[in-house]
Amino acid sequence: MFGAGGGTSSYREAEDADLLVLWGSNAREAHPIFFHHVLKGLRNGARLYAVDPRRTTSAQWADAWLGIDVGSDVSLANAIGNEIIQAGLVNEAFINRATTGFDAYAAAVKPYTLERAQRDTGVPAELIRQLAHDYARADRAQICWTLGITEHHNAADNVFALINLALLTGHVGRYGSGLVPLRGQNNVQGGGPVRGHLRRADPAPGGLAPVADVRGHGAGRADRLLHHRREPAAVGGRHRPGSQALVRS
Repeated sequence: MFGAGGGTSSYREAEDADLLVLWGSNAREAHPIFFHHVLKGLRNGARLYAVDPRRTTSAQWADAWLGIDVGSDVSLANAIGNEIIQAGLVNEAFINRATTGFDAYAAAVKPYTLERAQRDTGVPAELIRQLAHDYARADRAQICWTLGITEHHNAADNVFALINLALLTGHVGRYGSGLVPLRGQNNVQGGGPVRGHLRRADPAPGGLAPVADVRGHGAGRADRLLHHRREPAAVGGRHRPGSQALVRS
């Protein structure tokens, strides 16, 4: 479920993922219980990417560390999205069935080439390309984030940019794939169960939030990006009757 304070996957599903991305999250220290599941996933053969300005103790377990410059998360996410599109790795069946706004999204991220992202973020273009391809090609992939994404004045834009990547590749609504915001305290997470069945926060669709490059690199704002259609939320490969999924992007 998007638009509410919870993720789309349970912690247990990290053990069966093929690819895990810790974006702005030092889970080894901040969320050790979740990281225990991450370690099980790594033992089962999953690849781990860490996106963080610091080479954290979590990044030390990663197959690759993207040492991003602070504040350039949107540029990195948009470049990953653009590379997935240009490489023909989008999940067309999912996009056609479950989203709207793809053409507007593709136009919005087109200026974010790998070379531009390298300049914006300080991350080598080839490493960005590698993450884009591995994420799109994985059968089961999760993006997990913490305060490294949300403690910014453009926190919502950061989150929307990550959600767009999941919608672009269909990595949501099925077991092992999803978006996992790691919460600050157990009671906070308890208030937003991570099983994809929360009530939608917005009273009506539309009014999609823009995703902007706030670092002033001349991108402007993208007014309409990917928008997840309202449909029963899939959990573990099955649909839960009565559940609704709607994403603001």
